[in-house]
Amino acid sequence: MHRRRTNKDHYIDSIRKAGFTDVEVLEERLYIDGGDNREGRQITSVYIRAVKI
Repeated sequence: MHRRRTNKDHYIDSIRKAGFTDVEVLEERLYIDGGDNREGRQITSVYIRAVKI
């Protein structure tokens, strides 16, 4: 069974494709945009460290 790829996975892949290595997620925070959880969007803030030589 395969795990569904998230936007975070795609974001990290794009960082690697740009030539960065040692990509590491330092922190992740989830926010709900809007007062109603049923209609609000889930937004994830991701702090990433990466090295480009």
